[in-house]
Amino acid sequence: MLFWGVGVSRPSNGSTKSSSSHLKRLLFLVLCLAITFCLLVFFTDPLHSSLSAVTVVRPNYPHFASFQLSSSHNYNGGSNNISRDDGSGMSNSISNLLPFDDFRQQDDDRPPRLRVQGTQRRLPRALIIGVRKCGTRALIEMLNLHPDIRKSDSEVHFFENDDRYMNGLEWYRKKMPYSFDNQITVEKTPSYFVSREAPGRIRAMSASVKLLLIVRDPATRVLSDYAQILESKRYKGSSFKPFHKLVMLPNGEINDRYNAVQISQYVVHILRWLRVFPRNQLHIVDGDKLIHNPYPEMRKIEKFLNLPPKINAGNFYFNRTKGFYCMRNETHQRCLADSKGRRHPYVDPGIIEALRRYFAPFNEQFYQIVGQNFSWPTE
Repeated sequence: MLFWGVGVSRPSNGSTKSSSSHLKRLLFLVLCLAITFCLLVFFTDPLHSSLSAVTVVRPNYPHFASFQLSSSHNYNGGSNNISRDDGSGMSNSISNLLPFDDFRQQDDDRPPRLRVQGTQRRLPRALIIGVRKCGTRALIEMLNLHPDIRKSDSEVHFFENDDRYMNGLEWYRKKMPYSFDNQITVEKTPSYFVSREAPGRIRAMSASVKLLLIVRDPATRVLSDYAQILESKRYKGSSFKPFHKLVMLPNGEINDRYNAVQISQYVVHILRWLRVFPRNQLHIVDGDKLIHNPYPEMRKIEKFLNLPPKINAGNFYFNRTKGFYCMRNETHQRCLADSKGRRHPYVDPGIIEALRRYFAPFNEQFYQIVGQNFSWPTE
């Protein structure tokens, strides 16, 4: 019998049921294979499956760039590719606008790690060596406004600490941020200035390193030093001697064995540095001027470090609430922590006058040796 007028025989009922059963099995098998394939893709490429379509937009800071994140440390200028090497061999990407400073500084042997190809951790070409409580934190933060500066995240205390120095320069280098060839890495540790070992050790690292020293009225510096320690002691619930008992001896003379007083004898320490480094490798910043009018001081530092002029007066604004200058660029504003610019405890003016008389001859020698007159009060 013909089926639908075509020379094909109608299949029997048994044959139809058999074909339908085979088709169902085939469809079920295809479905299982598809599910298995999807699961394999999902579990072997999780980063791609979860992030491939994500776009993260971050503020466009002046010296930040637009980067594309992938996972093999690739950077070629035109395509702006940043990569991450997590050891998996996967190639995954995200379009990003990420500030350069967002890349956390981890040891080179601690995956995963993020960095731009062409960058590496480099030994500092400039060091802020002191002086404690003269504005070293403000100085490095203001300097970091420049796109050609890369600052260390913390004080490393490498050259004055024997145990850390024994770790070697490679250990020290790994504490530095990633930078390009044209960028200057800067590290700040104020206690280098008063260290006997630091000058020679730093020269052994680099005879051409640039040194930045920031100073202020020595008597005011002593009081600021005391204020910081006093606050720390109060926080810990510890007792601490009054200022006048630390600074003054019972006979009314200045206690020159008090550590804060010794630090403020700038001439004693500067001689140690100038025996090792020529004067033209040392730039001395007036800390009082930096706090009251930052831009002119920063312009001098740019020239000293042979940097193109990128920092301008518009990068600073006076915060009346805090009582000092804060920093800004086109998209971001930043002030130092509340612990900076803390109020000093009340001290009998006679003690401050005695301190200034004590420091006056030290200051005069300091002016002559460095060729700068800071005109600090003499009483």
